Amino acid sequence: MGAKAGRANTEGNFNNFLGKSAGYNNTTGSNNNFLGISAGFNNTTGEYNNFFGYMAGSSNTTGSNNNFLGQNAGRSNSEGHYNNFLGSWAGYNNTTGYHNNFLGSRAGYNNTTGIHNNFFGYRAGYSNSEGSYNIGLGYMANISSDYPVGIGSEVTVIGANSLALGAQAQVGTDEEPSNYAIALGAGAQADCDNCLIIGGTQEQSRISVGIGTTTPNPNTSLELAENNKGLLINRMTTDQRNSFGDNLGSEESGMLVYDIEKQQLKSWNGSAWQNLGGENPELNLSENILSISGGNSVDLSGLQFNESSDVQDLTGATLNGMVLQIDIEGGASAQVDLTPILSEQQALIDQQQALIDEQQSLLLELAQRLDNLEEQVSQPTVGQSATFTQSQIVESVATIEQNSPNPSGEGTTIKYNIPHSIEKAELKILNNNGILIEQMAISNRGEGEIWLDLKNYAAGTYLYSLYTDGNLVETKRMVVY
Repeated sequence: MGAKAGRANTEGNFNNFLGKSAGYNNTTGSNNNFLGISAGFNNTTGEYNNFFGYMAGSSNTTGSNNNFLGQNAGRSNSEGHYNNFLGSWAGYNNTTGYHNNFLGSRAGYNNTTGIHNNFFGYRAGYSNSEGSYNIGLGYMANISSDYPVGIGSEVTVIGANSLALGAQAQVGTDEEPSNYAIALGAGAQADCDNCLIIGGTQEQSRISVGIGTTTPNPNTSLELAENNKGLLINRMTTDQRNSFGDNLGSEESGMLVYDIEKQQLKSWNGSAWQNLGGENPELNLSENILSISGGNSVDLSGLQFNESSDVQDLTGATLNGMVLQIDIEGGASAQVDLTPILSEQQALIDQQQALIDEQQSLLLELAQRLDNLEEQVSQPTVGQSATFTQSQIVESVATIEQNSPNPSGEGTTIKYNIPHSIEKAELKILNNNGILIEQMAISNRGEGEIWLDLKNYAAGTYLYSLYTDGNLVETKRMVVY
């Protein structure tokens, strides 16, 4: 019905053409409904199509099972099938794309060959042309690529397998798409691959995340409020941690990992790993003698843990934090708080440090005396001549410097000065209990340095001393983590 409506139809059946030139070129296509000027104009063999609106589906030739409703809806579709375009100019440029659903004025406007797309909202998916399996919901939702999802007013997703949720949330740009990225929250923006961004960068769009609470602390980025769960830090072996550190720099300062071999939390300081917690002391139980690494030994053979028991043999001991559990043959286990013992160790360390400080003071006094001597030598009295130079004075004194870096967990350098008059020079390293750990001869004379490999040293405090011709020259402290 209408001028030139269905003019070329030959064998097509069950068609309804209403409007000037509607279904103009249809030949054998059947079960079509074209309503509007030039609606379905070029359809030839396409079947089961419903085109309602001015120029709706006007370029369709063989496409079937399409529903185009609105002015110029699906106007360029030629062979695409099973499409639903509702709204003026919806799916305007689609040619062969199929299984698409575009709802809203100009929704999916530039889609040409993309398939399995769902765009809902004014200009939703407007820029997508070949991307497939997209979901865009919201006013001007800009979705392009394969398998992205965008929900929210003016949301943008440019990148494969990415998600943006929230008003003006954005993933990627036309110049630099972001793949496998997620942006959650109004104004959230992800300009990276394989990342999750929560909240925006502006004052009003920043958020605090809470788990196990309805009111996270506004001064925190993340509050973990559950009382039956903990935070499990990334766990690595020492070798894995060291290899990981090769790829880190100053931007990663503050990063935490857990060393499963040393049983310590490690923090990256921008150039090296630092220790965040001491290693658990090692226990050794030999018959009834209990000893602790870095501490004392205790004879526990006389302990009784209930009135009816005799002296019991000890079968084992475990340490949990600062609490020692002692397993007793034929009796209940007992727990001992080791805090007093460890406090005593710390007191000994403090005393040793005081002694070192006193030695440092004496060294400073000695240096001052040397300065005075140099001044006297440089100004001889009548009838005398100055026969000593400054280098000769310095060279005549054996010294050892503070190791660097200190503390360290990998290795450290110790500088020294040994006069040529010294016949024998040695460096001795002792642990905190005064036990000799390592001893090395120094054969070079004058200024030099020693590289000390600390990888096999247990974490703790050590003393190193310089001996010349059997006499102690100086002692300093170093810390290994």
